[in-house]
Amino acid sequence: MRFLVLSMRKDIFISYQHKIIRINPADIILVEATGEYSQLKTTTKNYLLHTPIIKLEAVLLPHGFFRVHRKFIISLSRITHVERKRVILGDLQIPIGYSFYKNFLNQLDILQ
Repeated sequence: MRFLVLSMRKDIFISYQHKIIRINPADIILVEATGEYSQLKTTTKNYLLHTPIIKLEAVLLPHGFFRVHRKFIISLSRITHVERKRVILGDLQIPIGYSFYKNFLNQLDILQ
């Protein structure tokens, strides 16, 4: 699985079912690791990619994504709220891993 990030357009291209598909990072909600595969969930479709989550993390990090769990990368712009050790993205509840929690909170601009 190879990715091409265009610096001018900021789109991501994925290889999926014998096609190369352009995805706008703003449309990505989250990535979930499932073994050696990763599920890329967008606003319109889910893509099962034969790519480890660590490779997707490297591609998505500059686009406003953060790894909150060994199995999940989320779009920071999609966060509705954070409660206890979970982040809520609309109707999705994603666990925040213990080792990711402090760095995750540092990524947020929290006003008190």
